[in-house]
Amino acid sequence: MSNGSAVKRSATSPRLSGKPPAYGDAAKLMASMGLEHMAPIFEAFEDSVRVLAPATSLGAPKDASYSDPEVVNIWFESYGGVEPTIEFAAFVKGVATASFVVAQPDRERLIALVQGLTEHVMQSGDARPPAIDRLFEEPVMTCIEATFANNEPISWRALMAFLEGAFWALGFVRDPTVRIGKGKGALTPVAWVHRLCEHYAQLGHLPT
Repeated sequence: MSNGSAVKRSATSPRLSGKPPAYGDAAKLMASMGLEHMAPIFEAFEDSVRVLAPATSLGAPKDASYSDPEVVNIWFESYGGVEPTIEFAAFVKGVATASFVVAQPDRERLIALVQGLTEHVMQSGDARPPAIDRLFEEPVMTCIEATFANNEPISWRALMAFLEGAFWALGFVRDPTVRIGKGKGALTPVAWVHRLCEHYAQLGHLPT
């Protein structure tokens, strides 16, 4: 699944030319489970694609879900039913759930981004996950490790797709490393999405 040729460059989506990192034991597990085609690909996103304003407040990551009335339209309006091989449905659930880090007026723009991705997949048959901003490589790999440690192999494919959707969406958010809110509980968008994905990875299921 390509990031770039699906939608025009500029303020939409970066190109896909990165390579998967060296995963070590995670790579062996992916191969043994037939998940190597879902290995995340990382690329340095350009500033021009960071078009979504960050939220002004954040709730608890463990309470977030794609089915929340605030964000459920992202799931309903952008999922095209394509590519069950890479769990595209779970990928879009990740996008919708992570959209809590996006300012409410900008969340609708995620629908267009996912629709562009869907169109590209349908036209090209490209069944790879889109590139994730290299800035997030460490938390992504931490979440994958948590996924493989949950002793629920039946959930691994969906959880990998979910976290890739969440971190892909995060790549379009401006200032993802700047804290939102005040006090000890303030989190950056990166930390919030990390906690979100790690929470469900450890539980062994997607949010409902």
